Amino acid sequence: MSDLKVSNEDILVLTQLGLSSLEARVYIALTRMERANIKALSKSTDLARQHVYQVINDLLDVGIIEKIVAAPFEYSAIPIKDAIFLMLQRKQQEFLDMEMKIESTAKQLLERYEAASKIKRTTSLEEQTFIFRNIREHEATHVRVRDFSNCKTSIDIVILERNLESINEELDGVLKKEVKIRMIIGNTERSSFQFKLEDLMINPFFEARISLDQAIFPLAILDEKQVVIITSKSSDFPKASYLMTNNSHLMAIAKVYFEKQWADSQTLKAGGN
Repeated sequence: MSDLKVSNEDILVLTQLGLSSLEARVYIALTRMERANIKALSKSTDLARQHVYQVINDLLDVGIIEKIVAAPFEYSAIPIKDAIFLMLQRKQQEFLDMEMKIESTAKQLLERYEAASKIKRTTSLEEQTFIFRNIREHEATHVRVRDFSNCKTSIDIVILERNLESINEELDGVLKKEVKIRMIIGNTERSSFQFKLEDLMINPFFEARISLDQAIFPLAILDEKQVVIITSKSSDFPKASYLMTNNSHLMAIAKVYFEKQWADSQTLKAGGN
C-alpha cells in the first residue's frame, strides 16, 4: 500500500477543476515527491504502471507536470498555485464556449420555429412574447406538487441541500411511476445531508450529484417541456415564488445549463459520498 495518503477532499477539488480522479491522485503524489519515475509513482499511488503511464501523458497535455530527461524518464509537478491557475483558465474557456453554444442553439431554435410557423421575424428575441406562469409564494406549494406529479418521463432538478426534505415525498411518488430523476445538490454539508436521500438512492430511476459551485441556482426541467425557475431571494422550493414556462428558447438555455452543471458535479452513490 502507498505511504502517501491522499485526501478525498483534495481529489474532489481537482476533479471540479477538470482532472479525472486518477489524474488528481497522480498529480498530488508528484507534488509530495520532488521527482519520480513511473515505477515509483505506481508504488506511491497503488496504480498499475500502464495506468500511471497513460495518466502521466494526460497530465503532460494539461501542462501541470514536467518531464525530466533521465534513465528512466522522471516527472515533477509544477507548483500547485500555477496548476490551479492553468486549470481555472481552462474552466473559463469552457464557460465562454458554453455561452457561444447557448447563443447558437437559441438562434437555431428560433429560426426553426419561424420557418415552421411561417412567421416573418419582425422583432428581436427580447421583444417576443413568452408564455409564463408567475407563481406567487402562497400558491407555490400547491402548484409545484401538481406539476411534479403530472410528470411522465423525466425531472432534472437543481436544489439546495437545505430544501431536500421538503420535496422528498413528492419525488418519491413520482419515482413510483418510473419517472427518471436527475438531481444536482448545491451548498451541501457532507456530514449531514446523505440520510435525507436514503430512500430515493435505492431507486434505479434516481441519480444524484453534488455541486461545489457557490453560484448555483435552483431550477427544475419537467419532461423536457417546462422549466421552473426560482425568482424569490429565498431560493427555497417549498416557499419561494417562481416562474414556469414552456418557451423553447428558455428551455434550451436551461437544458444547456443543467447538463454543464451535471457534467461538472461529483457523482453521489448509495451508501456513501
